[in-house]
Amino acid sequence: MSKFTSLRVSLGIGLALIALQALSVVPATAQVDIYVLGRPGSTFSPHSARNLEEMKDLFDRFEPDIRKVLEIGGWGGDADDVFATMRAAKEGDGTVTKTSIAPGETLKWMANRKGGEPSVIMNPRWAAKEPMPAWKILVTSGETEYTFIVPVTCMNLALKDSRSVAKPKPTCSIKATYDQATDTITVTASSNGEIKITDAGLPGGKGSVADLKSTGPSTWTFSPKTDGTYTFSGTATKDGETSTCTGSVRVGKAKAACAIDVRVDPETHVISVDSTRTQGDFEMTGVTLPDGTAGDIAALESTGDGTWTYDPAGTLKRKPGDYNYTFAGKSTLYGTESTCDTTAIIRMEGPDFRWIARGYYVHVWPGSKELHVENPVGETPPIFTQFWVDGGNGYGAEVEWLWKPAIGIWGGLTFANMKTSLMFDQGDIWLTSTDRVDMRQWNLGLNYHFTPNRRADIFAGVYAAWVGYSSSTFYFPEVDRNYQIKYDDELTYGLNLGVDFPISVGSPWVITGGLRYIGADLEGDNNIYSLAVDPLQGFIGIGYRW
Repeated sequence: MSKFTSLRVSLGIGLALIALQALSVVPATAQVDIYVLGRPGSTFSPHSARNLEEMKDLFDRFEPDIRKVLEIGGWGGDADDVFATMRAAKEGDGTVTKTSIAPGETLKWMANRKGGEPSVIMNPRWAAKEPMPAWKILVTSGETEYTFIVPVTCMNLALKDSRSVAKPKPTCSIKATYDQATDTITVTASSNGEIKITDAGLPGGKGSVADLKSTGPSTWTFSPKTDGTYTFSGTATKDGETSTCTGSVRVGKAKAACAIDVRVDPETHVISVDSTRTQGDFEMTGVTLPDGTAGDIAALESTGDGTWTYDPAGTLKRKPGDYNYTFAGKSTLYGTESTCDTTAIIRMEGPDFRWIARGYYVHVWPGSKELHVENPVGETPPIFTQFWVDGGNGYGAEVEWLWKPAIGIWGGLTFANMKTSLMFDQGDIWLTSTDRVDMRQWNLGLNYHFTPNRRADIFAGVYAAWVGYSSSTFYFPEVDRNYQIKYDDELTYGLNLGVDFPISVGSPWVITGGLRYIGADLEGDNNIYSLAVDPLQGFIGIGYRW
């Protein structure tokens, strides 16, 4: 008979869980309270271990099931290390020791059985009031030490915690610097162990560590041959552990760099030329005039080391526009050469016009619809009239004063008209008569000039307008009816958009044109005939600036 036979009944173990039927819906991270161990239906093994040898025997006997439990529990170590540790364990070496599970203590997971198959309970908490005697097993796998717990009464293997047992790696640092004055790279290494340079990387290839010259403890010098990035690698060693590190430096030897700065005197137009930012020996190589021809380098007058002035008076025209003068040069240093050029722009402004007079033709597009009214009221059969307005023409004139280069105050007068029509409707009689309404429009407003210094001067603004209207007369001889509509004068507002385009560059004569909106209403005969006309006025003409 096996030495465990007498224990199969008395020491059978299991797990009794609160709300056991709900475990299937508890998240993996939920805590499961355990109060009782020893239920035959959920115990992992019918045997228990009273000493180390019995524990080894149980691990050998249930090795396949324990491996499955380690896999289900998501253990991060190597299962072979668990069994190798148990087989090598000896009394008193600290691998397997006695412990207890304290009330309220939570484990990572614990093995049990469901339907006879190995299973795992995640996050079990010992919820009984008394501690549970157990075995503690320390297993090292890789660089981590794991603590397993086995209750004394059963083989419900549980994972308690883990900690890193990796040896600290030595520090490793390499710094490389370049001294342009001595054309030398200095390499400095540091570590809390022993360190040595193992590799030297050169621009476009690999160098030899032998080319490093020691100048002291962990310090070397290196002579670079070309520009580029130099990389130095090393290895640090301490207590059998190693670590690597790398340091690099960019080598750029001095090269020629050409630079020319220019400044134009706004009053005299004299150009100042400055080459003092140049690296190397500078030489002026050419001057290009606005027409593309070559200028005379000798016309440059030296004002100091690397500075000159250039007077463009003989080649600068007075016609408004931009005139470009380009200065080219080169510098040389240590066998390298650099070229550069810079352009000075002289802007010749046109005449300083402050007044603009404009005269123009006007066309009117009314925005209203027709109006239907019964007039007069009470006739039999009733008399209905339909009133509407169509476009018309006119002319206007104005003067604008440029208070500032971009802001103008203007006033003017516009004479325009709109065609008016009235339809007479009584029973089967349909008659139409037409006339016009004249508009005398006094305007006063502000303009903002968006491009005052360009040839096309675009402007927009707002204005106030006093509008006087003539009357409209409609006579229907067929029914001997006469309608005269007298309109009320009004004070209103408008929006202005226009452009002045000189006939030639700098010319005082301009072609002018644009659009104007005016919020105008036709209110006549005590508002019987009242329309929100809101006409749009287009204008084109000529102007004169002075």
